[in-house]
Amino acid sequence: MKIKLLLSLLVAGALSVSAQQGYKDGVEYFKAGQYENAKTLLERNLNDASTDKAVAYYYLGAIAVHDKDLTAAKSDFEKGLAANPNNAFNKVGLGELALMGGDAKAASNYFDEARKINKKDAKVMVAIARAYFNTDPVKYAKEVEKYLTKAHKDSKHQEPSIYILEGDMLVDQEDFGGAAGKYEMATGYD
Repeated sequence: MKIKLLLSLLVAGALSVSAQQGYKDGVEYFKAGQYENAKTLLERNLNDASTDKAVAYYYLGAIAVHDKDLTAAKSDFEKGLAANPNNAFNKVGLGELALMGGDAKAASNYFDEARKINKKDAKVMVAIARAYFNTDPVKYAKEVEKYLTKAHKDSKHQEPSIYILEGDMLVDQEDFGGAAGKYEMATGYD
């Protein structure tokens, strides 16, 4: 009888923990490339008091960009800025949309605003580099390299997202061994 009770409590505990996934779990799903799971968790937790709405909307916008739904992405980035006007990542998201629309000047303005908010934040520099890379890695190769170099300098080479982007760039060039090395370096810092 005691074993059945103990097993029941363990199962109930496991279920309650899995049901309590927050928006941060959605961010982790996004980083792992599991966009549907990320979107579900982010949307489910938007009205939770502990949710940083600006962050949640940024990742929802990034998922919409990935899904090629640029209207929804713009709306999400703008909602993120409404929640926190000093969230640099939502400005980066709007900059990426401007780049995709062919307006490099507007994109540059958004990126400058993001950099003013977070002057030495390597994650912001990587997000800007990724925006250029996602739009056109050949056309904007110089900009990607510029922001990656700044990210390396600002983080003293210890920000994992730098190595993830560098790995993605190597995958794009079909250098899978080099990419695996970069991903392994990222895991060493995260």
